[in-house]
Amino acid sequence: MKSLPIHWWLSGVLWLGCAQAQTLEPLARAFRDKPGPVTRSELERYLLKHPKDAEGALARLVLFNGDSSAGAVEKLKAARAYLPEIADYVDWMIAATALAGKDHAEALGAAEQVLRVADSPVAGRAALVGLKSAAELKDFARIESLLSKAGKQLTAAQVLYFSGVAAELKGLDGRKWFVRVFTEWPRTTEAVDTLAYLPLANLTASERLARANRLLDEGDAGGARAEYVSLLPRLTGAEAEQVRVRMGVCDYRLRKPTALDALRQMEVKDPGADAERLFYAVLAARRAKAYDSMAVAMRELSERHPKSNFRLEGLANAASQFWVIGDHAKSLPLYEACALDFSGRAEGRECEWKVAVQHFILAKAGAEKKLQEVLKAEPGGDHASAALYFLGRSAEDRKDKAAAKSYFQKAIEAFPNHFYAELSRERMVQGGLQGQAGSGVVDGMLKALAFPVETVRLNFETNAATKRRIARAEILARGALYDLAELELRHEARGSEQAHLLALAVAKMAARRGAPEQGIRYVKSIFPGYSNLPVNAMTAPLLKLAYPLPFKDPLWTYSFKNELDPYLLAGLIRQESEFNSKVVSRSNARGLTQIMPATGKELARRLGIKGFTPKLLFEPTVNLQMGSYYLRSLMNSLGGNLAQALASYNAGKGRVTQWLERGEYRDTAEFVESIPFDETRGYVQSVIRNAGMYRRLYGNEAAVLPAPNPERAIPESLTGQIRPLME
Repeated sequence: MKSLPIHWWLSGVLWLGCAQAQTLEPLARAFRDKPGPVTRSELERYLLKHPKDAEGALARLVLFNGDSSAGAVEKLKAARAYLPEIADYVDWMIAATALAGKDHAEALGAAEQVLRVADSPVAGRAALVGLKSAAELKDFARIESLLSKAGKQLTAAQVLYFSGVAAELKGLDGRKWFVRVFTEWPRTTEAVDTLAYLPLANLTASERLARANRLLDEGDAGGARAEYVSLLPRLTGAEAEQVRVRMGVCDYRLRKPTALDALRQMEVKDPGADAERLFYAVLAARRAKAYDSMAVAMRELSERHPKSNFRLEGLANAASQFWVIGDHAKSLPLYEACALDFSGRAEGRECEWKVAVQHFILAKAGAEKKLQEVLKAEPGGDHASAALYFLGRSAEDRKDKAAAKSYFQKAIEAFPNHFYAELSRERMVQGGLQGQAGSGVVDGMLKALAFPVETVRLNFETNAATKRRIARAEILARGALYDLAELELRHEARGSEQAHLLALAVAKMAARRGAPEQGIRYVKSIFPGYSNLPVNAMTAPLLKLAYPLPFKDPLWTYSFKNELDPYLLAGLIRQESEFNSKVVSRSNARGLTQIMPATGKELARRLGIKGFTPKLLFEPTVNLQMGSYYLRSLMNSLGGNLAQALASYNAGKGRVTQWLERGEYRDTAEFVESIPFDETRGYVQSVIRNAGMYRRLYGNEAAVLPAPNPERAIPESLTGQIRPLME
């Protein structure tokens, strides 16, 4: 027998070793990501090697859950004995698979089995499967039993619909339940199913009107308008006026150019309908840039309906638009009226902030007092850290270093990870305030305010309930059932004092499978208080999952090549894509730094990247090369100003140029607070805040930025093309 070459023998040994070391999770993940003959065959081979253990049982769940073919239910049942820790999940899969195969008796029984488990995360899903099966079996008693046991885990539309079904099966009239589904939840699948019991033609005019109003509230302007048009001949009086106004509202939402004239020319006697009409006339005029018409509509709204909620929204919108176009003389009085007349409302408090910060920026008398009033009213509010910063700046203007130190220090202590804490740290260094004593008067005033907890103390010892949830989630994750693992941990996190540990566990699972963007989202949703945590040895593991640093080598390479702080670039990517290299935005921007294909093509030409296609934007190295070059070029063209460059990255350099023409800004904060677009203002703050977090987590000092180089400024043909700002 001829002997085989030594390299063949070695490759065979290596293959055998890899095969023996193969674990379930990557096979299951491959099958779930791309189900097909090859991935299925690999998973089936694994199952053959593990016929009677937990790993094989998990493989069965992955292969046969939802499979409507014969025998799938029995294969899932065979898995149950090996997975007692997650038996409720197995029973739910059995129920769902039986329903897919139209075995309603089996589905109903398995669903009821799930509900015997206390506080199961899949109780609601199982109950819905059971309700559908009980309806098919015409078993109203078991429908009512399921609703009684699991009604809190179902949506209101589901409860109402199946209550109506049970009534019909008992020989009663289910109309009252079906009408509520139609009018309150018109876009649900339950509303569609209700048509079998209650055709639309059987609804009264008032019921159809309620349905149309709900469609409009849910954003379906086209559907709502069609309802209004069909209803109008059947209505009189106030209802008819309301419908005519809301047809105009639909036209505005549908961006019809006739909306403004229609709303302005409409004669309406009903006060509520008239207030709504004038408010949407304000919005339509704003969109059309008809600012004189906007001012007239706003004046009429204020004169006729001074206490209306529509006036409140109108004041805020009109004031914002005049601020956008730089007409402070018209903007400020509107904000002041909003703040004065609606001081007890959240919108009114927002206007109070606008008044205070505009007084500071415009150097008006009384600015410091207004900032103090904002701070005292809501020391834990959205603008508290900003108020502290601007109060510190006011103190600097008065040459009161002690007061400035107190305000800046409180911003850092109470809001350590906020944008204004970053600016306060900078001012402390620039003003030489590190060794400065604080102001006793200011410290006393601040001590009396209820700021958020300045030092968050978390218990990092897992209790029994948390251990159980994490163990169950780990079992599910071994079978690449990541959605269910997340569900398990989210379910326990509601109201839990150990939400941070559950967030840590699920984010680790995401990191383990190379999905840092999901880890970020898990931490944000399960433990939103993460952003207030101090950076220390206990919190760092969680915070590093909330602020991950994948693609570190190319990120560092192109940051330094383009003379950027790498932590800044990391902060930008976290805000743009959360490090998902394959993401595509609604405007078709792509990849880590969200570059539009047209911009990518031009950047590729400038950078000498051959054979550019839009797919290249999904390559992390290429995307980082382009995004870092673009940001550096923007900074060069704006004199090295970071905040202005970030605003240009988000909204386009043309807009930023217009904003800069409206006046002089003494520092970053003044410019940022003057940005008229909420999205862009929040974007700039978030990126700078992110950069600060990355520095504290991964390094001691920021990289030193070089002086701007006008020769490397971004060409005007490219500015604003990364991602067009949505209106």
